[in-house]
Amino acid sequence: MGCTCHDAGDGLTALDLINDHPIDLLLIDMNLREMNGYDVCSALRAHPPRPHLKVVVMSGYGGPDERAAALEHGADDFLPKPLALPQLAAAVQHHLRLKAAQDRVDQLARHLMTANTQLEHSLQTRDRDVRQARTRSCSGWPRWQNCARAGRLAT
Repeated sequence: MGCTCHDAGDGLTALDLINDHPIDLLLIDMNLREMNGYDVCSALRAHPPRPHLKVVVMSGYGGPDERAAALEHGADDFLPKPLALPQLAAAVQHHLRLKAAQDRVDQLARHLMTANTQLEHSLQTRDRDVRQARTRSCSGWPRWQNCARAGRLAT
């Protein structure tokens, strides 16, 4: 799959690894020492270490209540154990593609904001130049004539 993997034996170590490494996806079991999977999910969602971090929870307790609880605590997906390797690979690839798409949207949004700022500055400069040109062209007209009308006729 071309991924770099880190292994953590407990929830606290997992949080430390996520904060120390550029991790895109966390594959976590619900039954961990120190902090369970729910607590890790909640901590990550309360203070995200990076945008769009994907959290996939695995558990041997695969009932609908377990899945709902995992999603409520911030998991992006829930995989019941035992799971086949193709199922795991497909879920990981899906969430990595989703993260890549979300990262691309963020990049495009930043680009659009930069372009918008440049356009706003350009329009402000143009408006200032037009006002100055109108003021200069109206300065020679007699006071009783409508300078705004003269400006419209000149354009």
